[in-house]
Amino acid sequence: MEETILNLPEQFSFEPQIINQSNKSFNKYVVCGMGGSHLAGDLLRRIDQSLDIRIHKDYGLPKQIGALTDSLIIVSSYSGNTEEALDSLKEALARKLTVMVISSGGQLLTEAKAANLPYIELPKGFEPRAAIGCSLRAIMQVIGRDDLLRATKQLAETLKPADWRVAGDTLAQTLKGYIPIIYASNSNYSLAYNWKIRFNETAKIPAFYNLLPELNHNELAGFAKSEVTANLNAPFYVLFLADPNDDQRIIKRLEATIKLYTEQGLKTERIDLPASDAIYATFANLILADWTALALAKIYNHEPDRVPLIEEFKKGLS
Repeated sequence: MEETILNLPEQFSFEPQIINQSNKSFNKYVVCGMGGSHLAGDLLRRIDQSLDIRIHKDYGLPKQIGALTDSLIIVSSYSGNTEEALDSLKEALARKLTVMVISSGGQLLTEAKAANLPYIELPKGFEPRAAIGCSLRAIMQVIGRDDLLRATKQLAETLKPADWRVAGDTLAQTLKGYIPIIYASNSNYSLAYNWKIRFNETAKIPAFYNLLPELNHNELAGFAKSEVTANLNAPFYVLFLADPNDDQRIIKRLEATIKLYTEQGLKTERIDLPASDAIYATFANLILADWTALALAKIYNHEPDRVPLIEEFKKGLS
Protein backbone atom coordinates (compact mmCIF):
# COMPACT_ATOMS: atom_id res chain seq x y z
CA MET A 1 0.00 0.00 0.00
CA GLU A 2 2.88 2.37 0.76
CA GLU A 3 4.32 1.79 -2.69
CA THR A 4 0.89 2.27 -4.27
CA ILE A 5 0.45 5.66 -2.58
CA LEU A 6 3.89 6.85 -3.62
CA ASN A 7 3.32 5.67 -7.19
CA LEU A 8 -0.14 7.23 -7.59
CA PRO A 9 1.17 9.99 -9.95
CA GLU A 10 2.25 7.29 -12.42
CA GLN A 11 -1.42 6.39 -12.93
CA PHE A 12 -1.98 9.77 -14.57
CA SER A 13 0.24 8.68 -17.43
CA PHE A 14 -2.23 5.90 -18.22
CA GLU A 15 -3.66 6.43 -21.72
CA PRO A 16 -7.11 4.77 -21.77
CA GLN A 17 -8.10 3.27 -25.11
CA ILE A 18 -11.71 2.56 -26.04
CA ILE A 19 -12.04 -0.73 -27.88
CA ASN A 20 -15.09 -1.19 -30.13
CA GLN A 21 -15.87 2.52 -29.84
CA SER A 22 -19.42 3.53 -30.76
CA ASN A 23 -20.36 6.56 -32.87
CA LYS A 24 -23.18 7.49 -30.49
CA SER A 25 -22.69 10.55 -28.30
CA PHE A 26 -24.26 11.31 -24.91
CA ASN A 27 -24.31 14.05 -22.31
CA LYS A 28 -25.98 11.95 -19.62
CA TYR A 29 -24.23 9.09 -17.88
CA VAL A 30 -24.99 6.39 -15.31
CA VAL A 31 -21.96 4.84 -13.59
CA CYS A 32 -22.79 1.39 -12.18
CA GLY A 33 -20.26 0.03 -9.69
CA MET A 34 -19.51 -0.74 -6.08
CA GLY A 35 -16.94 0.58 -3.61
CA GLY A 36 -13.75 1.83 -5.20
CA SER A 37 -15.10 1.08 -8.66
CA HIS A 38 -17.66 3.91 -8.56
CA LEU A 39 -15.46 6.36 -6.65
CA ALA A 40 -13.99 7.75 -9.89
CA GLY A 41 -17.47 8.80 -10.97
CA ASP A 42 -18.06 10.50 -7.63
CA LEU A 43 -14.77 12.37 -7.89
CA LEU A 44 -15.50 13.45 -11.46
CA ARG A 45 -18.75 15.02 -10.27
CA ARG A 46 -16.72 16.99 -7.71
CA ILE A 47 -14.22 18.16 -10.32
CA ASP A 48 -16.92 19.30 -12.75
CA GLN A 49 -20.29 19.73 -11.05
CA SER A 50 -21.99 20.57 -14.34
CA LEU A 51 -21.69 16.97 -15.55
CA ASP A 52 -24.87 14.89 -15.60
CA ILE A 53 -23.47 11.74 -13.97
CA ARG A 54 -25.56 9.48 -11.75
CA ILE A 55 -23.96 6.83 -9.57
CA HIS A 56 -25.76 3.49 -9.18
CA LYS A 57 -24.57 1.32 -6.27
CA ASP A 58 -26.95 -1.62 -6.45
CA TYR A 59 -28.15 -4.51 -8.59
CA GLY A 60 -29.80 -3.77 -11.92
CA LEU A 61 -30.29 -0.17 -13.04
CA PRO A 62 -31.85 2.89 -11.37
CA LYS A 63 -35.63 2.79 -11.51
CA GLN A 64 -36.37 6.44 -10.88
CA ILE A 65 -34.88 8.14 -13.95
CA GLY A 66 -36.96 6.87 -16.84
CA ALA A 67 -36.09 4.59 -19.71
CA LEU A 68 -32.37 5.55 -19.77
CA THR A 69 -32.31 5.52 -23.56
CA ASP A 70 -30.76 9.00 -23.48
CA SER A 71 -27.93 7.91 -21.15
CA LEU A 72 -24.69 5.99 -21.58
CA ILE A 73 -24.52 3.16 -19.05
CA ILE A 74 -20.94 2.84 -17.75
CA VAL A 75 -20.46 -0.46 -15.93
CA SER A 76 -17.33 -0.27 -13.80
CA SER A 77 -15.75 -3.10 -11.83
CA TYR A 78 -12.01 -3.19 -11.36
CA SER A 79 -11.94 -6.92 -10.68
CA GLY A 80 -14.60 -7.64 -13.31
CA ASN A 81 -16.31 -10.08 -10.98
CA THR A 82 -18.51 -7.77 -8.88
CA GLU A 83 -21.94 -9.37 -8.63
CA GLU A 84 -23.91 -6.10 -8.71
CA ALA A 85 -22.00 -4.69 -11.71
CA LEU A 86 -22.53 -7.90 -13.67
CA ASP A 87 -26.24 -7.67 -12.93
CA SER A 88 -26.28 -4.04 -14.14
CA LEU A 89 -24.69 -5.17 -17.41
CA LYS A 90 -27.23 -7.97 -17.77
CA GLU A 91 -30.18 -5.60 -17.36
CA ALA A 92 -28.68 -2.95 -19.66
CA LEU A 93 -28.22 -5.52 -22.42
CA ALA A 94 -31.72 -6.93 -21.90
CA ARG A 95 -33.12 -3.41 -22.31
CA LYS A 96 -30.91 -2.80 -25.37
CA LEU A 97 -29.28 0.26 -23.80
CA THR A 98 -25.92 1.65 -24.85
CA VAL A 99 -23.23 0.28 -22.54
CA MET A 100 -19.55 0.96 -21.91
CA VAL A 101 -17.46 -1.36 -19.70
CA ILE A 102 -14.44 -0.37 -17.59
CA SER A 103 -12.51 -3.23 -15.97
CA SER A 104 -9.12 -4.86 -15.59
CA GLY A 105 -10.46 -8.32 -16.45
CA GLY A 106 -12.73 -10.96 -14.96
CA GLN A 107 -16.17 -11.98 -16.14
CA LEU A 108 -17.22 -8.41 -16.95
CA LEU A 109 -14.46 -7.90 -19.50
CA THR A 110 -15.05 -11.38 -20.92
CA GLU A 111 -18.72 -10.59 -21.48
CA ALA A 112 -17.93 -7.19 -22.98
CA LYS A 113 -15.57 -8.76 -25.51
CA ALA A 114 -18.01 -11.56 -26.35
CA ALA A 115 -20.79 -9.02 -27.03
CA ASN A 116 -18.48 -6.62 -28.91
CA LEU A 117 -19.29 -3.87 -26.42
CA PRO A 118 -17.14 -0.76 -26.11
CA TYR A 119 -14.71 -1.22 -23.23
CA ILE A 120 -11.56 0.15 -21.60
CA GLU A 121 -9.16 -2.34 -20.02
CA LEU A 122 -7.50 -1.02 -16.89
CA PRO A 123 -3.97 -1.96 -15.78
CA LYS A 124 -3.91 -4.97 -13.46
CA GLY A 125 -2.27 -5.28 -10.06
CA PHE A 126 -4.14 -2.75 -7.89
CA GLU A 127 -6.65 -2.93 -5.10
CA PRO A 128 -9.83 -1.42 -6.63
CA ARG A 129 -9.74 1.59 -4.30
CA ALA A 130 -6.07 2.16 -5.17
CA ALA A 131 -6.59 2.30 -8.96
CA ILE A 132 -8.41 5.61 -8.74
CA GLY A 133 -6.14 7.54 -11.12
CA CYS A 134 -6.56 5.00 -13.92
CA SER A 135 -10.29 4.66 -13.32
CA LEU A 136 -10.82 8.42 -13.35
CA ARG A 137 -8.94 8.87 -16.60
CA ALA A 138 -10.92 6.00 -18.12
CA ILE A 139 -14.23 7.73 -17.38
CA MET A 140 -12.87 11.02 -18.69
CA GLN A 141 -12.02 9.24 -21.93
CA VAL A 142 -15.50 7.72 -22.10
CA ILE A 143 -17.25 11.09 -21.78
CA GLY A 144 -14.84 12.72 -24.22
CA ARG A 145 -13.28 15.26 -21.87
CA ASP A 146 -9.87 15.79 -23.43
CA ASP A 147 -9.41 18.94 -21.32
CA LEU A 148 -9.68 16.92 -18.11
CA LEU A 149 -7.39 14.23 -19.47
CA ARG A 150 -4.75 16.88 -20.16
CA ALA A 151 -5.22 18.42 -16.73
CA THR A 152 -4.94 15.11 -14.88
CA LYS A 153 -1.90 14.09 -16.92
CA GLN A 154 -0.05 17.04 -15.39
CA LEU A 155 -0.43 15.38 -11.99
CA ALA A 156 2.15 12.82 -13.09
CA GLU A 157 4.69 15.62 -12.58
CA THR A 158 3.11 17.97 -10.02
CA LEU A 159 1.62 15.55 -7.47
CA LYS A 160 4.13 14.54 -4.78
CA PRO A 161 2.53 12.03 -2.40
CA ALA A 162 5.45 12.11 0.03
CA ASP A 163 4.58 15.73 0.85
CA TRP A 164 1.54 14.59 2.87
CA ARG A 165 3.08 11.63 4.67
CA VAL A 166 4.05 13.41 7.89
CA ALA A 167 0.65 15.07 8.13
CA GLY A 168 -1.03 11.68 7.66
CA ASP A 169 1.16 10.02 10.31
CA THR A 170 0.44 12.87 12.73
CA LEU A 171 -3.31 12.71 12.15
CA ALA A 172 -3.27 8.94 12.66
CA GLN A 173 -1.68 9.39 16.09
CA THR A 174 -4.38 11.93 16.92
CA LEU A 175 -7.12 9.49 15.87
CA LYS A 176 -5.66 6.49 17.70
CA GLY A 177 -8.35 4.90 19.84
CA TYR A 178 -11.21 6.88 18.31
CA ILE A 179 -13.93 6.25 15.71
CA PRO A 180 -13.66 8.88 12.96
CA ILE A 181 -16.66 10.77 11.64
CA ILE A 182 -16.02 12.83 8.50
CA TYR A 183 -18.04 15.93 7.70
CA ALA A 184 -18.02 17.82 4.41
CA SER A 185 -20.27 19.80 2.09
CA ASN A 186 -22.45 18.09 -0.50
CA SER A 187 -19.93 19.23 -3.12
CA ASN A 188 -17.25 17.27 -1.29
CA TYR A 189 -19.30 14.15 -0.69
CA SER A 190 -16.80 12.05 -2.66
CA LEU A 191 -13.91 13.15 -0.44
CA ALA A 192 -15.77 12.42 2.80
CA TYR A 193 -16.83 9.04 1.42
CA ASN A 194 -13.25 8.30 0.37
CA TRP A 195 -11.99 8.94 3.91
CA LYS A 196 -14.59 6.49 5.20
CA ILE A 197 -13.55 3.86 2.63
CA ARG A 198 -9.87 4.26 3.55
CA PHE A 199 -10.53 3.95 7.27
CA ASN A 200 -12.75 0.89 6.71
CA GLU A 201 -10.68 -1.00 4.15
CA THR A 202 -7.09 0.06 4.86
CA ALA A 203 -7.13 0.68 8.63
CA LYS A 204 -9.92 -1.87 9.33
CA ILE A 205 -11.78 0.43 11.73
CA PRO A 206 -15.36 1.73 11.88
CA ALA A 207 -15.84 5.17 10.32
CA PHE A 208 -18.83 7.25 9.29
CA TYR A 209 -19.56 10.41 7.31
CA ASN A 210 -22.28 12.99 6.88
CA LEU A 211 -22.84 16.17 4.86
CA LEU A 212 -23.55 19.82 5.53
CA PRO A 213 -26.08 21.36 5.74
CA GLU A 214 -28.31 18.28 6.27
CA LEU A 215 -26.45 17.08 9.37
CA ASN A 216 -27.22 20.39 11.11
CA HIS A 217 -30.90 19.43 11.00
CA ASN A 218 -30.60 16.02 12.66
CA GLU A 219 -27.23 14.42 13.50
CA LEU A 220 -26.03 17.45 15.39
CA ALA A 221 -28.80 17.00 17.96
CA GLY A 222 -27.50 13.53 18.82
CA PHE A 223 -24.30 14.93 20.33
CA ALA A 224 -25.96 17.07 23.00
CA LYS A 225 -23.90 16.62 26.16
CA SER A 226 -25.63 15.36 29.28
CA GLU A 227 -24.59 13.42 32.37
CA VAL A 228 -26.40 10.36 31.09
CA THR A 229 -25.07 10.35 27.50
CA ALA A 230 -21.62 11.98 27.81
CA ASN A 231 -19.91 8.60 27.55
CA LEU A 232 -21.61 7.97 24.18
CA ASN A 233 -19.71 10.90 22.64
CA ALA A 234 -16.34 9.73 23.93
CA PRO A 235 -15.38 7.25 21.16
CA PHE A 236 -15.82 9.74 18.29
CA TYR A 237 -13.37 12.09 16.60
CA VAL A 238 -14.96 14.42 14.03
CA LEU A 239 -12.93 15.45 10.98
CA PHE A 240 -14.19 18.52 9.15
CA LEU A 241 -13.16 18.89 5.49
CA ALA A 242 -13.02 22.67 5.03
CA ASP A 243 -13.13 23.83 1.42
CA PRO A 244 -12.46 27.55 0.70
CA ASN A 245 -14.48 27.14 -2.50
CA ASP A 246 -17.63 26.07 -0.69
CA ASP A 247 -20.68 28.33 -0.51
CA GLN A 248 -20.04 30.95 2.19
CA ARG A 249 -23.15 29.78 4.03
CA ILE A 250 -21.71 26.26 4.21
CA ILE A 251 -18.39 27.62 5.48
CA LYS A 252 -20.24 29.52 8.20
CA ARG A 253 -22.17 26.37 9.15
CA LEU A 254 -18.98 24.30 9.30
CA GLU A 255 -17.27 26.80 11.60
CA ALA A 256 -20.35 27.01 13.83
CA THR A 257 -20.57 23.21 14.02
CA ILE A 258 -16.91 22.91 15.02
CA LYS A 259 -17.45 25.46 17.79
CA LEU A 260 -20.60 23.78 19.05
CA TYR A 261 -19.12 20.28 19.00
CA THR A 262 -16.04 21.45 20.87
CA GLU A 263 -18.29 22.98 23.53
CA GLN A 264 -20.08 19.62 23.80
CA GLY A 265 -16.76 17.94 24.57
CA LEU A 266 -16.30 16.24 21.20
CA LYS A 267 -12.86 15.83 19.71
CA THR A 268 -12.61 17.72 16.40
CA GLU A 269 -10.02 18.32 13.69
CA ARG A 270 -10.27 20.73 10.76
CA ILE A 271 -8.67 19.57 7.50
CA ASP A 272 -8.28 22.44 5.04
CA LEU A 273 -8.44 21.56 1.36
CA PRO A 274 -5.81 23.29 -0.78
CA ALA A 275 -7.06 26.55 -2.28
CA SER A 276 -6.04 25.42 -5.75
CA ASP A 277 -7.67 23.92 -8.80
CA ALA A 278 -10.26 21.22 -8.17
CA ILE A 279 -8.22 18.35 -9.60
CA TYR A 280 -5.08 19.00 -7.54
CA ALA A 281 -7.08 19.68 -4.36
CA THR A 282 -9.03 16.44 -4.86
CA PHE A 283 -5.97 14.23 -5.06
CA ALA A 284 -4.06 16.04 -2.36
CA ASN A 285 -6.93 15.23 -0.01
CA LEU A 286 -7.14 11.62 -1.23
CA ILE A 287 -3.44 11.12 -0.56
CA LEU A 288 -3.72 12.55 2.96
CA ALA A 289 -6.53 10.06 3.62
CA ASP A 290 -4.35 7.24 2.28
CA TRP A 291 -1.39 8.07 4.52
CA THR A 292 -3.62 8.50 7.57
CA ALA A 293 -5.34 5.16 7.02
CA LEU A 294 -2.05 3.37 6.36
CA ALA A 295 -0.53 4.77 9.54
CA LEU A 296 -3.59 3.66 11.50
CA ALA A 297 -3.27 0.17 10.03
CA LYS A 298 0.29 0.05 11.37
CA ILE A 299 -0.80 1.38 14.77
CA TYR A 300 -3.46 -1.34 15.05
CA ASN A 301 -1.24 -4.00 13.45
CA HIS A 302 -3.73 -4.57 10.63
CA GLU A 303 -2.89 -5.73 7.11
CA PRO A 304 -3.63 -2.65 4.94
CA ASP A 305 -4.06 -4.37 1.56
CA ARG A 306 -6.39 -7.29 2.11
CA VAL A 307 -10.00 -7.10 3.31
CA PRO A 308 -10.53 -10.53 4.94
CA LEU A 309 -13.98 -9.79 6.37
CA ILE A 310 -15.30 -8.82 2.93
CA GLU A 311 -13.67 -11.91 1.42
CA GLU A 312 -15.33 -14.07 4.11
CA PHE A 313 -18.68 -12.40 3.41
CA LYS A 314 -18.42 -13.15 -0.32
CA LYS A 315 -17.70 -16.80 0.43
CA GLY A 316 -20.85 -16.89 2.53
CA LEU A 317 -22.91 -15.79 -0.47
CA SER A 318 -21.68 -18.56 -2.73
